[in-house]
Amino acid sequence: MNSSKISQTNDISGYLLIYFVIGFSVIPFFTEKPDLLAIITIVLAIYIISKSRLTLERHFLWVLAFLFLMYMGQLLTLRLTSIDYRSIFGTFIRFLFPYLVLLFLGKRFFYMFTKVVYGLTLIVLIFWTADNLIPNFTYGIKSISEKFQLDQESNENILIYNAENHLIYGVIKNAGFAYEGGAYSIILIIAIIFNLVINKYLFDRKTKVLIFALITTFSTAGYIALALIFYGLFFTKIINKFRLIIFSAFFLSILVYSYTTLSFLEEKIDTQIELTQDPFATRGRFASAMADLLEWQRNPFFGVGKFEETRFAIFKDINQQHRVNGLASLLAKYGLVVFVGYLFVLYNSLRKFNYHFLQTDKFVIFQFMALMSLAFAQECMTWSVLIILLYLPLIENKNYIPLYNYDSK
Repeated sequence: MNSSKISQTNDISGYLLIYFVIGFSVIPFFTEKPDLLAIITIVLAIYIISKSRLTLERHFLWVLAFLFLMYMGQLLTLRLTSIDYRSIFGTFIRFLFPYLVLLFLGKRFFYMFTKVVYGLTLIVLIFWTADNLIPNFTYGIKSISEKFQLDQESNENILIYNAENHLIYGVIKNAGFAYEGGAYSIILIIAIIFNLVINKYLFDRKTKVLIFALITTFSTAGYIALALIFYGLFFTKIINKFRLIIFSAFFLSILVYSYTTLSFLEEKIDTQIELTQDPFATRGRFASAMADLLEWQRNPFFGVGKFEETRFAIFKDINQQHRVNGLASLLAKYGLVVFVGYLFVLYNSLRKFNYHFLQTDKFVIFQFMALMSLAFAQECMTWSVLIILLYLPLIENKNYIPLYNYDSK
């Protein structure tokens, strides 16, 4: 096989792996199949080891150490009657798979990720437009999903589009290829961050299309994250303090005006806050957080685990559980050790990523805050697309040799 065919084959493999990273994060067909994730991870690990390209980067070792310490602590403190080895194995697989993908792709990951999200988004926008204009289009999507068993929970997803059919201002809320609009907004924000950084803040066609798609999600957390990204960009560029103060005041007034004018934003946030008044409520971002904080207090350092035996004690009725706050859920299940370690590694990883492409870290705090706002609204901290952000310094590791010269753009 000549070099061009090898390169083409590896490109296809790379794009497929990135689709898997996205799929095992937000696409029901993949998220419902943990065994498939384990198989793909094992095959990828064997392949990388066979090529003598396995590199143990410091961030990855930190993550493994935090997880190992957490499980040792849980086994000692939770008084388990039996050990759920499958759950423990699944956790390490979930954190290993994204690392292997980044190890396989190297620096090309950033360029290929934005290409995949951009390409899928163009397809999504075509389907979304048809969904808004063509009667019964949603039912056609659902029939395909049901026939091929692509989304066994709601029969809305066909791998490249999700027919949510939730109207806001007479327009269908765009869920993209994810199970709902808020989840799709997380993928879009990460792609926007990557594209802005690797293109040195340039608003190219990809970024504009991704921003438009984000607007169509009507995701409150997505809007907040996008606002933080916009503010961060101007903050890094405006040197004059007086201009920065004027811009900040103008930006804040726009946010207040948007909140009071756009009914779906104000009503949604107010409803979420009202739910916290019910001591038995777990539905909603704030109520979910309060419920998980109560659970977390049972074992603060090591968490209550993912095990069915220990996960819920205060709110025992499993049928009424509704956990959507990713930050509180991570804290409750994994404990303070992993929670603090995760956020520290994530911030440090983003900082090194920005230094690599921009030689500055001024934009980092806003990227981090944007991701935290999304994590507050979605239980996403253990998604592959978030976990892979922990390992970004791998591209600067001197001992790392990318497969097939993947570090060339």
